[in-house]
Amino acid sequence: DIEEDAIIQAWTDAQEQNPPNCLHVRIIRAKEVKAMDWALLSTPKSDPVCRLTMGDQTQSTKVIRSSVNPVWDQSFVFNCHKASSLLELLVQDEDRFLLGAVKSHDFIGKVQVRIGELRRGPHRTWFELQAKDTGGGMSRFAGDLNICERGLVEVFLDWKFDPSRPAGATPRRSSSHERAPSTPSMPA
Repeated sequence: DIEEDAIIQAWTDAQEQNPPNCLHVRIIRAKEVKAMDWALLSTPKSDPVCRLTMGDQTQSTKVIRSSVNPVWDQSFVFNCHKASSLLELLVQDEDRFLLGAVKSHDFIGKVQVRIGELRRGPHRTWFELQAKDTGGGMSRFAGDLNICERGLVEVFLDWKFDPSRPAGATPRRSSSHERAPSTPSMPA
């Protein structure tokens, strides 16, 4: 695809002359996420978790209990060779029943980021969490941090070349929801 080639060429690392092959994502925090848990005599709250998906690669932050302003500060790495790749951040409220034996997740909001639309180089930005039915490409960058229905999420993104990641590698999936995920290991 000519458009894909042009985007990748523009992102080529000047020193190494290699196209980007991985996306570094740091989920820093969220601000004023929608409260999903209501109690009669207490302030509404949520137990937010952020699930990151790129193609068949899925990773997850830890759950932050009783907060509408969670701080995760967790880093993830995804194999990413195409500018057309889409990163989805799905923020959910986790509920536990029967002493934690049963979990359910309520949708709070999502962000979809098309990798080729990212600014060149590492950067930190706020995204507005969108409703389920919001389609299309890049989610809105948060302009006014004070007006947002579902909340905001602060993210650090860097699409770059990493010589330790082979061109055609497939990462192992992470399914842990309670502990901080580690960087996916790569086959030798």
